[in-house]
Amino acid sequence: MTEQEKRKAAKEFIEHWAGRGKEKQDCQLYWTELLITLFGIKAPSQYVTFEYPLPKGYADAYFPATKVLVEQKALGIDLDTKEPRQGKMVTPYEQARDYVSQMPLQEKPRYIIISNFAEIRIYDSSKTASYSYKTDTWSAPYDVIKLEDLESQYARLSILVDEHEERVKKEMELSLQAGELVGKIHDRFLEQYHDPMAKKTQNSLNILCVRLVFCLYAEDAGLFGNHDAFSGYISQYDPKDIRRALLDLFKVLDTPEDQREDLYLDDELAAFPYVNGGLFARENIEIPKITQEIKDTILESAQFNWAEISPTIFGAVFESTLNP
Repeated sequence: MTEQEKRKAAKEFIEHWAGRGKEKQDCQLYWTELLITLFGIKAPSQYVTFEYPLPKGYADAYFPATKVLVEQKALGIDLDTKEPRQGKMVTPYEQARDYVSQMPLQEKPRYIIISNFAEIRIYDSSKTASYSYKTDTWSAPYDVIKLEDLESQYARLSILVDEHEERVKKEMELSLQAGELVGKIHDRFLEQYHDPMAKKTQNSLNILCVRLVFCLYAEDAGLFGNHDAFSGYISQYDPKDIRRALLDLFKVLDTPEDQREDLYLDDELAAFPYVNGGLFARENIEIPKITQEIKDTILESAQFNWAEISPTIFGAVFESTLNP
C-alpha cells in the first residue's frame, strides 16, 4: 500500500469506529479490521491470536511474531481506573502485567497495548515501571494514539506487524530529519545574537527553539485546530514584524482563555489555545531580529510532519541538537 492509500484507509477506519466499541463483541473485529485496512494483511489469523490462553485467564490478543500483548476495554472506560479482577482491584495496565508474568520467557511481549477503542496506549517493556505505595498502583511511561489522530499516527502501530528493528529504523530516520531542522533553526537564530556565546543567549535560544518546534508539532498534531495555524500566522508577516508577532503569540499561549485581558485581541491570536505546563511562561528571553532566511527556515520546517515523531523520542531530538 502507498502512503496515500494508508492515510485514506486510516481515515475510513476512524470514521467507521468513531463512537463504537464493546469490549467482547468488538475486540476481534476492531484489531482484525485494523490489520486488513491499515497494513494490507490478507490473513490476520497468521498475525494475531485472540483469547490467548494463560494459566489464569485469557489475554484479549497476542501477536506472537512481534511479541505484542493487547488488553482491550470498552469504549468510555477510563484506562487509569481500577476494576475488580480475580479478587483484586487493578488497572488495565496492571491486569496486562499479570498476564505477562504468567507467560513463558520466550513469549513475553516487548510491547503491551491498552485500548478502549478511542485511545490506544503503547507500553514498551524496556522502559522501567514504577510502583506507588500510596496508591498501590503500578505505572510505566507510554505513548498515546487517539483514534481521531490515526491518519497521521498509524505508522506507530507497525509494531503489530513489523520487526522491532524496522520500526526503530523508521523512527531514527524521522528523528534525524527533525534534528537537522531543529539544528538549522538554532543556527539561523544564533547568527543574529549580539553575543552568541553568552550564557543568556544560549538559554534564550534553547527556550526559543523548543517553543518554535512545539508550535510546529502542535499544528501538525491538531492541537492548534487548523493544520497550518502556526505556519500561516508566521507567513503573513514581513521578517521585521515576526519578532513582535512571536512575542504576542507566546503571551497568548501562556494565558488561559478566560484571563486574556485584551478584549480586542486579533481573531487569529485569540484562536490559539492556552498551553499549560510553563513552556510559554513569561520568562525574559532574548529574541533577536528576524531575517528573511529565518522566516524561510521556519516555513521550510513546517513542511515536515512533526506529528509522525513519537513523543517518547521527541525529547531526544532536543537533547541531541541543542547540546553544544
